[in-house]
Amino acid sequence: SEIGSVIRILMLGVPPDIDVEALMTAMRSVDRVEDVHHVHVWAIDEHRNSIEAHVVVPDGAAGNARDVRDRIRALLRDRFGVMHATLEIERASECHEGEGASAIGHRIEVLH
Repeated sequence: SEIGSVIRILMLGVPPDIDVEALMTAMRSVDRVEDVHHVHVWAIDEHRNSIEAHVVVPDGAAGNARDVRDRIRALLRDRFGVMHATLEIERASECHEGEGASAIGHRIEVLH
């Protein structure tokens, strides 16, 4: 319903047409991506979705961060219709995230 989409946007809810697990799997398949975590997906409005994520690359690949970001953004746009992506690149040696998954408010946060 129309009111449901408005509430979902106001609550920063995950868009119903986005499969977050499939999205993360696709992001991890990009060359030089070791892992993805702190993934937040939400609707900006009824027609635009956004994502924030931390992307882990091998220590030696950090210099190619722009290329990795560009390839992930193209994948998100073409396969998932996500037009706005904020991606933080982390070197593998600097990533110390714990394991597990949790829901934060009405966003979904997935930790590796």
